[in-house]
Amino acid sequence: MPCQICMSCLSKAVQTEEAVHNYYLKMAEHFQNHPALESFLLSMAGDEAQHAETLRQSLKSENHSEKIHNQSKKMIKQLESIAKKLNRETRKKPSSFLDVYEFSDEMENEELDAIFAFLVTETMDAHGAELGYVLAALKTHVAKVSQLVSGGNVSNFKNFKPI
Repeated sequence: MPCQICMSCLSKAVQTEEAVHNYYLKMAEHFQNHPALESFLLSMAGDEAQHAETLRQSLKSENHSEKIHNQSKKMIKQLESIAKKLNRETRKKPSSFLDVYEFSDEMENEELDAIFAFLVTETMDAHGAELGYVLAALKTHVAKVSQLVSGGNVSNFKNFKPI
């Protein structure tokens, strides 16, 4: 029988990934006058939809490790904090793409992706090809934000205004 606190944590993680997906879609609407930025944001939204689906598959697993059980309460609090930040950021109109970049960079690199990787790793077979694919896709996802700024000056993002 699956661990209930683990299931709650995974459910909260699915909801959070869906909220991040919606955040990127909303930001893409704001920057549709900049096709490259809109495309980037839509790509990030697509990645988040895949993350949510991967976590939905993890919900079907009964392979919830003791590590997930021990970390679930802490992760639920982290996910609730992320959800509050997302709600706030999604409702407001960014003054420039720099706002979007800074929030995305913080969210992707510091909190959300680490939780996602931990939950997926602990619910899937560590030797399975699917896990390797998911983690490789996650590295690509994080690299998208880094590539966006490589060779450029992030402060220039303030020049890209939403519509």
